[in-house]
Amino acid sequence: MRKQIAAALVWLIVFGSCQPREPVGPDGHAVQTTLFLRADLTGTQVATVVVQVTAPDIATPVVFNIPIANGVAAGSITVLAGSQRTISLRAYDAGGVETHSGSVTLNIHAGTNTAISIVLVPHAGDVPITVTLGSFKVSVAPSPVFLPPGDVTTLAATVVDGDGNPVAAEVAWASLSSSVATVISTGPQTGRVTAAGVGQTTVVAVYGGAGGAAPITVAPVTATGPLRVSTVNPRYFTDGSGRAIYLTGSHTWPNFEDVGLTDPPAPFNFTAYLDFLQQHNHNIMKLWRWEQVKWSAETPNVVWIDPTPYLRPGPDLALDGKPKFDLTKFNPAYFARMRQRIIEAGQRGIYVSIMLFDGWSIEDKGIVLGFPWPGHPFNQANNINGINGDPNGDGEGLETHTMQIPAVVVLQEAYVRRVVDAVNDLDNVLYEISNESRTGSEAWEEHMIEFLHQYELTKPKQHPVGMSILYPGGDNRDLFASSADWIAPNGVTADLPPADGRKVILQDTDHLCGICIDEPWVWKSLTRGVNPMLMDPYDGAYAPTAGHYNLADPGWELVRTNMGYARTYANRMNLIAMEPRVDLASTAFCLANIFAPAAEYLVYLPTGGTVTVDLSATSGTLNVEWFDPRTGQTIAGGTVTGGSSQLFTTPAPISADAVLYLHQQ
Repeated sequence: MRKQIAAALVWLIVFGSCQPREPVGPDGHAVQTTLFLRADLTGTQVATVVVQVTAPDIATPVVFNIPIANGVAAGSITVLAGSQRTISLRAYDAGGVETHSGSVTLNIHAGTNTAISIVLVPHAGDVPITVTLGSFKVSVAPSPVFLPPGDVTTLAATVVDGDGNPVAAEVAWASLSSSVATVISTGPQTGRVTAAGVGQTTVVAVYGGAGGAAPITVAPVTATGPLRVSTVNPRYFTDGSGRAIYLTGSHTWPNFEDVGLTDPPAPFNFTAYLDFLQQHNHNIMKLWRWEQVKWSAETPNVVWIDPTPYLRPGPDLALDGKPKFDLTKFNPAYFARMRQRIIEAGQRGIYVSIMLFDGWSIEDKGIVLGFPWPGHPFNQANNINGINGDPNGDGEGLETHTMQIPAVVVLQEAYVRRVVDAVNDLDNVLYEISNESRTGSEAWEEHMIEFLHQYELTKPKQHPVGMSILYPGGDNRDLFASSADWIAPNGVTADLPPADGRKVILQDTDHLCGICIDEPWVWKSLTRGVNPMLMDPYDGAYAPTAGHYNLADPGWELVRTNMGYARTYANRMNLIAMEPRVDLASTAFCLANIFAPAAEYLVYLPTGGTVTVDLSATSGTLNVEWFDPRTGQTIAGGTVTGGSSQLFTTPAPISADAVLYLHQQ
């Protein structure tokens, strides 16, 4: 029986909208099609609307009474698909006197039918009534879905009428292959999907002759982890394999919450973004979070952000004109998207740093372009819980990133717990407490680091927790003094301090130079023992920063490509045994393991030319390899004998900066 239902659903979704006249279903019977009818009765005396359907192949006319509520007639009619269907409508007042009538003859298709308008002409002094008649449309989100075996996710169906108006209807769910994934209804328009076995299937939601589909792929999560700080070389993470895991990748602002100038904002193409990261050999991304739902510190234009972690039951309206937030009720769709995107990234071997809070969501950062605080759920005008994140009334929510308001801290802890609950079983996870909170939030960040650490101790897996530089006025000493597992300090790209092993360092251009292009920074990062991350404009679709960069500048692609090249070298080397040694190369950019018989030296020459490398601690012969960051070409350079300092000259094909790799294996 289940297979018959699934087959019927496939037929309905795939073939329903392109059938010839008088269509039949897979069982040979005529297809029933449901159409939605809506009419605004304002200015009339209408109390009843009746619809009659006739056709040459319909022996007995089919009659429907359309419900009326709040001056609107709205309901559905179900008829046989086919040609020459005459739909007649009559309206009556409370005394049963006919006030309006009208009809139309049309072909009704199985599946989707374009909305049409029918004008009901008044018989007396009433105004005409325009009736809209058309199909439902059903969509399912999220889609597509990637799940590891045994995992569970929730799908939400949206039903709209021919005019795009939401319809509160109960959908039917089915999976086309229950051996891959099963689905059960959990509400009128929600279904819970359970991954049963490796493979692909489609889950469908059907209502009113229309269906929406979500492709489901069940596959093992391939990114290994969880990451933990290496005890052998604490400059790096390891996944327990004994090898250091070098992290490098691009991140872009709307890769989790959609951000745009329209409401709702245009959806971000996450699959294309993952393709982009893979193509550049990147293995980490920052999952951006905006705490506000409207407005931005980066632009005076109105910016919309969706989804939000909190439900909005209202009934009163927030400052953005939508229902107020209930800060005690989380939005399942928000956390489902978070989990889904991390799973999809993991299937590509990509780690995800989850940004929990954002300092750019609570103040204007002194640039006085836009003001995000009016769009924040903790603004007292925006929630039904009595939470006021701005007790001093200065129009900003700086207090929310301090310990000043215990009720806010409790809510933030609840959010952290909910995030951990959503993703704890996934290996490819890191956490970032906040992006550039203002100076003064040090104690709050430390509290959140410890809170997250302690909460994850109650869970099966523990993941690295990071602290980023405070802005403005941040001091890197606060990061090193924290209990964070990794840090993202400020500084300049030209001369990064060598990592000393006190913390794993994710060197993010966001905190170094903002939106900037600096290909040498990639190799300086690698040779100084840090992991580079690029704040990347990507496709240029993020409205707040549009115009702040030239997306056509080839320098962007040069940086991205070299990040992947650097990762290739990091994976070739025995990175766990290497450390930055500014004293061994005349350029001061050198990562080395000096001990034979497995000695390695990676040296960066920012301007090419010559470099002297001190090989006095290494006995034996080393292979010489040159790499051209501009072309991606390697050039064999023969061998060299250790035991003394050696002078190396960049070979002629390389015209700019260069990388020198000396190795014994």
